[in-house]
Amino acid sequence: MMYPTRRALLSAGLAATALPARAAGEEDEILDALRLIASGDADLQREPLKKLELRRKTDVVAALIDLARYVDDDEDLILATLARLTGNLDADEWLDWMNWQQLRPEIASFPGYAGFKRMLFGLADPRFAELIPARGASGIRPAEIAWSGIKRDGVPALTEPRTVMAAEAAFMAEDELVFGVAIGKSARAYPARIVDWHEVVNDSVDGTPLCLAYCVLTGAPIVFDRRVSGAAEPLRLETSGLLYRSNKLLVDTASNSLWVQFEGRAVTGTMFERGAVLKRLPLVATRWSEWRKTHPASQVLSLETGHARDYGPGKAHVAYRANPLPLFPVVLADRRLNPKDPVYGVRHGGAARAWPLAALEGGKRFEDRIGDARVVVEGGMDRRDVRVRHADNGRSLEGHLAYWFAWASFNPGTGLYGT
Repeated sequence: MMYPTRRALLSAGLAATALPARAAGEEDEILDALRLIASGDADLQREPLKKLELRRKTDVVAALIDLARYVDDDEDLILATLARLTGNLDADEWLDWMNWQQLRPEIASFPGYAGFKRMLFGLADPRFAELIPARGASGIRPAEIAWSGIKRDGVPALTEPRTVMAAEAAFMAEDELVFGVAIGKSARAYPARIVDWHEVVNDSVDGTPLCLAYCVLTGAPIVFDRRVSGAAEPLRLETSGLLYRSNKLLVDTASNSLWVQFEGRAVTGTMFERGAVLKRLPLVATRWSEWRKTHPASQVLSLETGHARDYGPGKAHVAYRANPLPLFPVVLADRRLNPKDPVYGVRHGGAARAWPLAALEGGKRFEDRIGDARVVVEGGMDRRDVRVRHADNGRSLEGHLAYWFAWASFNPGTGLYGT
């Protein structure tokens, strides 16, 4: 499988670029070895790889996995060294090693690893160096941060975009998918065919600053309130260009903190230090005709976004959606469904449960349980329109759509309807 790497660019840049400021002793030797390995020259790689192997320490594994993706290694010297250091003989490529690493959180990296990774990713986009903490605390392992192949904001966010009234939206097809938000007396629809190209929309509805964050890789559209305690202004979020377990890492432009889109939690920077978590807001995924019927005064995102894109239905991400597997590293540990089967998931009372959209086809309605709570689950005529309510009081439980692999990865041990 091929991954976007810009390998030649990074390999050449890494060999010519100074690595992080040297520490005395062993760390200095590690960084010198990594510099030579980064050359992509097998004759220069052999000796430093042998030195790292003879140390018999796995603290360099994460750095070698990074280099295995970006450095020319025609003789597979890096992969062979990884195999001997770890005893893992089943990994054939970078993705295999990243997944192997995800399952082994006990493997710590040498103290200068995060600084090394800042420099490495900074060759693709200097702004990446601002996003990875050099030695500070973070909510995710720096070793699991992957580059998506695009630069920061390479998928341009929309901020306070133009809208038109539903009655004027002649460009909308009756059966096309929209993501709908209703707050107070206002309603707004975001056509999926537009959001596909931008993935992040910073907007305000009825005075509420919100962000529609759509991770195409995990199939998850989620709406967050952009207000965070301690922040003077609502956050403005954008695509960082980085990933965690095949999920988009968002970045807020004020603090450069990274946020896991699937969870809405800050994992680096000052926002992580504050323990910031974005509040989720209700979102409906449904056909335009259904949304317009229930919200006739709705506004809808205009095609005039300021960007030149083909906003025709089904034009974006065709190859990825046709691929039955994820493109980037994530362990497919739960095989109860196919990795990219779409589900609707809810977290409630410390429990998580998912319902396959196939089980909701045609507007099916049934009772189920999530943890100790009895719930009523109802699908719309468009099976992506799912509602989950408390059976006792009718109160809605907020959830969201996702591919099964992502829901299971972020909710290990989740309940699954039908199993």
